Amino acid sequence: MGFYVLLFFGYLFGPLIIMSATAFNSSSFPSVSPWDCVSGEWFKVLVKDDKLMTGLSNSLMIGAGVILAAVPIGLAGALVLSQLQRRARSIVYTITIAPILVPGVVLGISTLIFWERIDRVVLGTEFFYDGFFLTIIGQSTFISAYT
Repeated sequence: MGFYVLLFFGYLFGPLIIMSATAFNSSSFPSVSPWDCVSGEWFKVLVKDDKLMTGLSNSLMIGAGVILAAVPIGLAGALVLSQLQRRARSIVYTITIAPILVPGVVLGISTLIFWERIDRVVLGTEFFYDGFFLTIIGQSTFISAYT
């Protein structure tokens, strides 16, 4: 049993270890062999790429927004669950974990359609049809079930 676990983790983490070693090789094409020397050249190229840095900053802003939205929702849900009677607790718990059971694609598309319809019917504009807003809302509904 231990051998199979070791084999599984080797299969799982092997590519990660190889790519980590490749990142510090100074060859012109990313490779582990032949090994030239230890270098941070690939990280310099990474920092100079504007598209990657924009993507990183967008990811950090979305992550911060999701944390600011999901943690209070999860905390409120936990406090409500601790105060409810047994029967009501099971109903609220089922509603709380529902986003975990729904596939992410379904959750994302339904969030997009919901906010698009709300925006057109209520406001008549495309105010809510922003990628950041919808991503934060969609991820918060999913992550709040874990908090």
